[in-house]
Amino acid sequence: REGYSISTANVGQDLPENLFIEATLNSERQSGYWTNGFIVVDYQDEENFKFAGMYFGGNRVSIGQVVNGSSQELVRETMHLNTGQDYKLSALVEDNKLTVTLDDVDIMSRSFDDSLNGGKVGLFANRARTHFDDVTIKEAIPSPTAVDDEVFTSVDQAVTINVLANDIAIDGTTIEVSAASGGDGTITLIDADQDGDAEAIQYTPSNGFRGLDTFTYT
Repeated sequence: REGYSISTANVGQDLPENLFIEATLNSERQSGYWTNGFIVVDYQDEENFKFAGMYFGGNRVSIGQVVNGSSQELVRETMHLNTGQDYKLSALVEDNKLTVTLDDVDIMSRSFDDSLNGGKVGLFANRARTHFDDVTIKEAIPSPTAVDDEVFTSVDQAVTINVLANDIAIDGTTIEVSAASGGDGTITLIDADQDGDAEAIQYTPSNGFRGLDTFTYT
């Protein structure tokens, strides 16, 4: 289509349900050209695809779609954007949901009626001189959900905390404790069932310590 510059990726296999696409964008301001750049998902052909990205001249980030050659902005967020500056643009596809992140900050999301992993993915600019670098396309692995724990113990008395008991794992996966840090006392990872993976933490307060103490784990 006139004015459109679209590059799609052929990954050689069906796209996963959850997909992460990222690129560094830098749009030049030059006479006779617009300033924009987008990540493309669910690309069927040059007249039917979804896009997420930036209109530098309009100072906005958008999610939109091209349907039968007609472009539509579906969600937009106004923010100051500079031409000639690098921006890290990310698009996360989770089945039918598209989330846009700019420089590691979530900007917006939009859900569609159908899954977004049926077409190709790629990059797109409309009548613009935009550079795309450091392009990444990979499966997005969902993370488990950690829930805070609270326990009580006596002075100089160690306590074992089954920190994973209330955490939420992704279906079909297992979770373990890989590290813990912080706090005034001593922290020890515990592998109670001796399967090689820690699932609990033993906390030993400092001698004579009284009060509230906190630590984190991953």
